[in-house]
Amino acid sequence: FLDSPKVGALFVSSPSPANVSQGGAATYTVTILRGTGNGSAGAFDVNFSFTTALPAGVTASFAPTSVRFTPSENSKTVTMTLATTSGVTPGGSAAFTLKGATSNQDFASANGTISVCGPQISSQPVGLSPAARPQFWPR
Repeated sequence: FLDSPKVGALFVSSPSPANVSQGGAATYTVTILRGTGNGSAGAFDVNFSFTTALPAGVTASFAPTSVRFTPSENSKTVTMTLATTSGVTPGGSAAFTLKGATSNQDFASANGTISVCGPQISSQPVGLSPAARPQFWPR
């Protein structure tokens, strides 16, 4: 006999901004839904973890930091911030999986992405001023 899960579903929004510069942060809305059925009744706490590694230099924070469902609540929303580190976090897009759980057996997962703009590199050649150009004299 298995109880119905307390955590029914987890959703991660698109990030804001869609592309973050190194040293910046992306903000997501995370929505947690209560499960249905007899086992989902009552109060419970949901803890977050990542089942995939975040890119180097990325740290996650949640506001509020803890999520507690009361018996009458069917959904909760938290803000997740993924902060990047200048010179450490690589540019590009990376997928992650966030897990919201009450136990090892009672959880839901959702996928998201973070897109980091690498440092700006000029594609224009550096020009020499006329005074700095080499001068060639006939022999």
